[in-house]
Order: sequence, then C-alpha cells, then structure tokens
Amino acid sequence: MNKYSLVKNNSIKDAFVVFIKVDENDGDYLHSRTQYSKKDFEENILDCLILLLRDYSRPRQLLNFDYFWEINIPTSDFIDRPHSLIEVEVKYYDEAGEPWDVQFNY
Repeated sequence: MNKYSLVKNNSIKDAFVVFIKVDENDGDYLHSRTQYSKKDFEENILDCLILLLRDYSRPRQLLNFDYFWEINIPTSDFIDRPHSLIEVEVKYYDEAGEPWDVQFNY
C-alpha cells in the first residue's frame, strides 16, 4: 500500500503566486506566499517586484526598500524589517490551472 498519492490540483486559475524568502537576523529566515489576481499583479505588484529584484537584492539592502506591505514581504514580532532578500519565486497559473514560471525582464 502506498503511503501517499499525487492528485492534480487545478484550483488556482488565472492568478499569480509570489513566494518571498528573507533573512531576518543572520540565518533566521521568514517566507510569505501570496496569491494575486492577474489584474492586481500587473497593476500593483509587478513594478514593486522588479524594483525589489533590480535594486534591493544584495545583502543588507532590504532595510531601505519602501514597499514592504505592498508585496507582503514577511516580517516578525521581533524585528521590524528583515535585512536581506534571499529568494523570490513567481508562478502564473493559466485558465486551465497549469503553472508557468515567471521570468522578469529588467
């Protein structure tokens, strides 16, 4: 008997999912996973993500980023802002629920 089975899940459709991982305190990592409609992503999130990746992705630069709340950068109760961006992954799920990796052009 198998201990698990794989089930195709197409519940996310025509939406973007953004995963952000940050370093809060030299090895204390936080992450967030946020789903956006295609319209919201293109109108409100995309430019902030490009700015984040282009200008604030080196160590200790995240402290100076102004759009923390717009793109749901994770924070904790202990430290107001994490200091470094570790990873950003964005996937688009089309109308059929199929995932696509998003590559940014900047």
